[in-house]
Amino acid sequence: MLNNLAGKGSTALRVQNKVTVLNVIKEHNLSTRAEIAAITHITKATISEIVAELIQEGFVVESSLINEETRMGRKGTPLKFNHDCAYTLSIDLGGTKIKLALFNAGLELIDEKVISTFKTKTRHDFMAHFNQTILSFIADLKVDRTKIAAIGIATAGIVNHETGFILEGSPNLPEWEGFNLVDEVHTATGIPVVIENDVRAALIGEICAGSCKNVSSAMLIGIGTGLGSALVIDGKLMRGNRNAAGEIGYMILSREQLNNNWHNKGALETYCSGSGIEQRYASITGNALSCSEIFARIESDHLAQALIEELSDSLAIGVINSITIANPEKIILYGGVCTNSQHFLERTQAIINRHTLTNTSVQLELSEMGSNAPIFGMAVMAMSCAHPTINFLKNIQLK
Repeated sequence: MLNNLAGKGSTALRVQNKVTVLNVIKEHNLSTRAEIAAITHITKATISEIVAELIQEGFVVESSLINEETRMGRKGTPLKFNHDCAYTLSIDLGGTKIKLALFNAGLELIDEKVISTFKTKTRHDFMAHFNQTILSFIADLKVDRTKIAAIGIATAGIVNHETGFILEGSPNLPEWEGFNLVDEVHTATGIPVVIENDVRAALIGEICAGSCKNVSSAMLIGIGTGLGSALVIDGKLMRGNRNAAGEIGYMILSREQLNNNWHNKGALETYCSGSGIEQRYASITGNALSCSEIFARIESDHLAQALIEELSDSLAIGVINSITIANPEKIILYGGVCTNSQHFLERTQAIINRHTLTNTSVQLELSEMGSNAPIFGMAVMAMSCAHPTINFLKNIQLK
């Protein structure tokens, strides 16, 4: 396996050279041995030895591609990173649906499946269904199971990515706290497992392939049934002392709110989430409508309009407070409520513009990847854990 590059008798320098050569081949596709030597300043003899090892291990292949560039004088056989040397199974475990996807080492989507989240009363029954779903998905794949290097699971709540524990869970999943999700899935599948909060996974997806490419300080705000955020600051993914960084739903917006008990749903989340809008509309009118139905009434229903304006203003306050602390280059909005962003985004941005300065101003952007962001982010995290010597993210520290 690539996370054990050192062969018998290998020196630290030799291992480092091997890592360097592998990542140059990955980043400069179809490079020859001579070109790799020119880029790395490693001797051609050493390059040839390392390449031979990487080919034998299956991480590099010699390309038979003959194109115009090769015919025009490139000497040597082009080499390419073998995207099929390993795979990861990436899962977005949500309260209403579960998405499973297989990615190769080139982070290309190979296969995917979406199912409704199981309606069970106990975590024991839920996990039995969940593990069987994973095993069935793997059985249907047309790849060598032994090449699945890791399973990555994105889930709502506060998670400890190092131990695999769900510390505080989602109300949409049964008994979803105080247990080790990694151990349970690993026991059922025999495959290493990585977990992360779903909003953090979505931000990593955006950094790798979406709105935040080449950005070292970014924030993603997930506005759906609940409200959460994720931060990368100066190239480091922020988790906090007890993995609770980014829980902006619990921001307090006014002095009067200090007298309330916000344990079940935070103050900002009450005003700035799909469930918060639904609950407030129902408490005033006695009429239970979905968030989408409330948005649809914005032109004809004064209460609907007032609640959405309140969402916009509350979101602006949360963003402005976050900007003063983190000073991100980009802020991405993500989640189901954002499909209705035409009703609040312009107002929110105008408020932010009035209360930020030249060095703190930032433009809100909608997620480019949408619902695919968490599964892509988990593919990156799982592959990075399984093969830490392969560079999947430049200048971003995940641990």
